[in-house]
Amino acid sequence: MNIHNFIALLLIILITLTSTTTFCKDMIIFGYDSKPPKYYIENGEPKGILVDMMRWIGKEIHYNFDIRLYPWKRAYHHALEGDGGIIGLSWNAKREKIFDYSDVMYFDDVVLAVRKDNIFSFNLIKDLKGKSIALERGSSKGNEFDNLIKTGFLKPVWSNSMPHSLLLVLSGHADMAVAGPGKIGYLMTIYNEASSYPSLAKNRDKLTIISKPIVRDPNYLGISKKLAAHDFLAEFNKALKKGEASGAFKSIIEKYSQAFHLL
Repeated sequence: MNIHNFIALLLIILITLTSTTTFCKDMIIFGYDSKPPKYYIENGEPKGILVDMMRWIGKEIHYNFDIRLYPWKRAYHHALEGDGGIIGLSWNAKREKIFDYSDVMYFDDVVLAVRKDNIFSFNLIKDLKGKSIALERGSSKGNEFDNLIKTGFLKPVWSNSMPHSLLLVLSGHADMAVAGPGKIGYLMTIYNEASSYPSLAKNRDKLTIISKPIVRDPNYLGISKKLAAHDFLAEFNKALKKGEASGAFKSIIEKYSQAFHLL
């Protein structure tokens, strides 16, 4: 075989490989490391509903998502800098100027944790006026909830994490704490964090939740406008709709519920 025929054969092989092989792109995705069942670390690995959803979508659109879960403040800082996207992001007017948003990925039912000896009736937002609420620094639950804090309707008691918020309620430093998502998120937190917060483990029977959510907070994938990811988000949203329509995401949610015997 002469050199010209060899080069021609090599080109045919390369073209064939290119046409039959799907190449994946890489993207870093940040999230919170301590809010089960949405996302959390188990044995050093990212776990949770949003993590599994991202992996499902990644296969659909041929992306390798490098999912990195950190304390929220650190994860949010990386996303602000444009180091990657961030999952579990709530919408508010300030963030809309900074991030481009996907369609809704998940609804976070924000519930209130209280001491059993300090249970109160909650039917309307006005029932909460003047009460102190423990919540994590830098967190947002959407414009409506954020405005309750900004206007002084609720008195914030800032914490470093959801377990820390629950300890503030136990100690009487706050009337209630932001918890969730829903009952499963609250229960997974107080049981999963038992080794790190022995006082919470010892006294968790003194706590309960008010079943009515204070807000149903839609969560999104957010990407800094610095990255101009409009085309990616359009592709992402198509896969998101497919996952919802096919029942794939419902199965993911049920898997985590079954794991905690709550179905």
